[in-house]
Amino acid sequence: MDDDLQAFDCDAVIAEVKKLRAGIRQHRDSTMRGCIHYRQSLDNQAPDAPIHDKEFNG
Repeated sequence: MDDDLQAFDCDAVIAEVKKLRAGIRQHRDSTMRGCIHYRQSLDNQAPDAPIHDKEFNG
């Protein structure tokens, strides 16, 4: 599945990473409160972790 990566030079890898990061940010920001499934996963994996209950205005 990832065999195409072997042919990438450094510039192509950087471009691909930037494209993927932009996609991740777009998905993350699409609901303004983050991905619900991601949040639930964190809650399940670390139920005793401290909770930050303030909105992020970044």
